Amino acid sequence: MWPYPNMQRSSSTKMIRTGAALAAAALAATTVTSMMVSLVASVADLLWILDMRDASPELKSVLGFDFGQSISQWPIEVLMSLLFSPFWAILFGFVGAFLFLAVGFLLKPSRLNKPRHYALAGAAIGLIHSTIGVALRLVDQRVGPTSDWEEVIQSVAGWGGFILTSMPRTEVVVATFPATIVAGAVAGLLYFRLAKEPAALAHA
Repeated sequence: MWPYPNMQRSSSTKMIRTGAALAAAALAATTVTSMMVSLVASVADLLWILDMRDASPELKSVLGFDFGQSISQWPIEVLMSLLFSPFWAILFGFVGAFLFLAVGFLLKPSRLNKPRHYALAGAAIGLIHSTIGVALRLVDQRVGPTSDWEEVIQSVAGWGGFILTSMPRTEVVVATFPATIVAGAVAGLLYFRLAKEPAALAHA
């Protein structure tokens, strides 16, 4: 039992607000990242379609490529990607984003308590997350599929939110870096708005 019930309620309210703010920031980070990467992948697909237009008939036949059909389906595929990629990103990336943001904001110096500080912290967290993801990708390629560590690495990549950096498409891996930086900044601003700004106004 706390000797001061008001302090207990205040502490509980702060914890709930912080947890909700972290959850919202993680949702924002995964959504923004997935949508930005999806746009980059869609542009790469469009460039491939345009490039295949001048390919030899034999190659088109082997690949089953039809320019008219491919170019007409491209906008639909872009729309579907933008609609459904956040769902999969949240499903596989929420836990990792939540943990990285929580640790990152906890380690941030307390004197840096302005919105821009949280935006910069979030951007740095996004960059660190992508860097770790690429490092796991390189380690996975080095150990090979027959290694005892393969399952461990795949599990960490899955639940840590490193799915994008493990993709076989190079443009997706490269696009993950700027996407997570922007998404981290957005998450930082959102976290400040939900968790820190109400407290600052209450003490104003």
